[in-house]
Amino acid sequence: MTGDAWTWIAILIAQIAVAGMLAARLPLLTQFFQQEEYDNPRFLAWWRRHGLYDRRFSAVLVVAGVLAAIPALAVGPAALVPAALLAAGAAWVARRDRAFTASGKKRLVVTARVTRILGVAGAIAAIVLLAGAGLAALSPVATLVLDLALVQAAPVVLVVANALLAPVEARIQRGFREEAKALLRDHAPTIVGVTGSFGKTSTKLILGHVLATWKKTLATPGSVNTVMGISRIVRERLTRDHAIFVAEMGAYGRGSIDRLCDLAEPDLGLVTAVGDAHLERFGSIATTFATKFEMVERAVGKGGRALIYRDGIPAEHLDPWTAGEDPAVAKTTVVGRDDGRAPRPAVELVAQETTPDGLRVTVRDRIGADGTPDPEAEGAERALQVPLFGEHQAGNVSMAYAAARMLGMPGDAVAAALRSVPQIPHRLQVVRQGGSVVVDDAYNSNPRGFLGALAVLDVLAEGSAKGRRVLVTPGMVELGDSHDAEHARLGKAAAEKTDVALAVAPERIEAFCAAYAEAGGAARLIRCADEAEARTWLDANLAPGDVVLFENSLPDLYERLPSL
Repeated sequence: MTGDAWTWIAILIAQIAVAGMLAARLPLLTQFFQQEEYDNPRFLAWWRRHGLYDRRFSAVLVVAGVLAAIPALAVGPAALVPAALLAAGAAWVARRDRAFTASGKKRLVVTARVTRILGVAGAIAAIVLLAGAGLAALSPVATLVLDLALVQAAPVVLVVANALLAPVEARIQRGFREEAKALLRDHAPTIVGVTGSFGKTSTKLILGHVLATWKKTLATPGSVNTVMGISRIVRERLTRDHAIFVAEMGAYGRGSIDRLCDLAEPDLGLVTAVGDAHLERFGSIATTFATKFEMVERAVGKGGRALIYRDGIPAEHLDPWTAGEDPAVAKTTVVGRDDGRAPRPAVELVAQETTPDGLRVTVRDRIGADGTPDPEAEGAERALQVPLFGEHQAGNVSMAYAAARMLGMPGDAVAAALRSVPQIPHRLQVVRQGGSVVVDDAYNSNPRGFLGALAVLDVLAEGSAKGRRVLVTPGMVELGDSHDAEHARLGKAAAEKTDVALAVAPERIEAFCAAYAEAGGAARLIRCADEAEARTWLDANLAPGDVVLFENSLPDLYERLPSL
């Protein structure tokens, strides 16, 4: 065998075929690795949880190995038969993988980091394949086993590559972070930090729009809320002309906000809510509270102020803090309803109403012309009209109003700016197309927002041609132990508020489906394997006057898994 040139050509073809398959498989897996934010343990847990082990190409490898063991196909030109089969199988599998990668809802973004990870992973694979070719002289079976192991362990190869690159990534990120910090220090804008379990993106975008009508303001776009994301925006967009910088700050555990504040320490820190969003990561509401209130400590520690939306924070966690001796309490301003609890809100949410034209919010303003809060003042009522939908947005609007006032913006100017707030993409964004109304709440992921969106359906249905109220939802994620209880509660509410419900990936929200059916909606519940199937149903069944709510849209990580 060792002297047979045909055999060596066959081995070379086989190893190239495996390499070609991996050239498609590794980017496919990186698409999900990126969605898990390159978190090695979470990515490996996702892979194992869903049993995403290769089956198709492994079967081709085994068949090719069996054929190669037949004496008649072991030497001479006949040795190319198993290799040709392997090459054809690799091309078939690679084509499937590339098609999947290209059709994902959240496709792979080929950043410099992705290029580095794929480069190192490719080098590791190449070393293993070369070793396999060398082993062929001793045992073709050993080559087959090594190739099989490499194909099955492709996710592990990515994780190893990421681990090897960790020092490099740390150095690169440190450089970007220090550059951004230097720019913030040199340009010295007033920094506003916004965090919360939910509501932070909407509050940031509303506040950014309002402040931009007053002074030159830079706000982080979309859902950018990580150290690297904020650093990139600062490096690319911040100029000396910017008077205010508004940064959303996300958190997935203790110390998250502190790390973000090390980059952009706020002069005014906002906490919109503390709840069960991402509870799977935090473990408890107490941990979530402590993490979010790192924002308060850092803002006050800098000599600035903090602003919190009391209605969005559990009283059992907030009240002991406000009654305690933490020095941050005195520098913290409260927004929300006046329910008799101390401290009194400096911006009191008096009333809110959702109309076909948007949200009407009434607040009582107890902030002076110089931006100083005076909770003991009588204050004056102010009506705020905002072209946004969902009563849960009332808190976000109140927070944005209070923040702008504390920065010195006149109340009349804030109210005028709120009238022109653009709809927030994918957050109860109302789109009227033809005779139907589509409510896009695809980026929502918390129970409170879900209930608020259901209420909007009623309002918009009344203003339409009395069509059906249609809900499309895959449910929510990262609710930890409360997953089933929350989905059961929402399933019951949805049965009362909708005429048709399309449950996307229903196997992961069985509690929602069961509660919807038990509340009388069994005949109105339609199970869809994925969002594409739901949209196909809508294309075939939507009628003029119907109002459709897209409540949340899961990344492929949760909804659409590859078939390997």
